[in-house]
Amino acid sequence: MKTWLVVALACAPVISHADEKSDAQALFDLGVREMKDGKLDEGCKHLALSLAKLPDSGTRGALAVCTTKQGRVATAWTLWKELAVTAPTEAMRSSAAQAASELEPRLPRYQLKDKP
Repeated sequence: MKTWLVVALACAPVISHADEKSDAQALFDLGVREMKDGKLDEGCKHLALSLAKLPDSGTRGALAVCTTKQGRVATAWTLWKELAVTAPTEAMRSSAAQAASELEPRLPRYQLKDKP
C-alpha cells in the first residue's frame, strides 16, 4: 500500500502537467479557430488563457496577431517585443522585432507639461 501511495504522489505532477498542456493546446486551437472566424474577442481570450497555462512562443505570436487585429496596439507591441527576445530561432526573433517596429508609430504617447 505504501508503494502505491508513493507512486501516485510521484506521478501527480506529471499527470497535472499533461492535463495543463492538453488544456493549453485545446484553448490554443479554439482561439486560432475563433480568430480565423473573425471572433477576435473570444479568440484573443482563449489564446491568453492558453498562454497563461503554458507559455509558448507560438501561442504568444498568435496572441500578438490577434491583439493587433483587435487594434490593441500596446498589448500587441509588448507581445512582439517579448518574442523578439524569447523566440527559439533567430528568424522568429527577427520577424517579431520587425512586427514590433511596425507597430511602434501607432503606440499611444502621452506628453506631460508643467503648468505655467
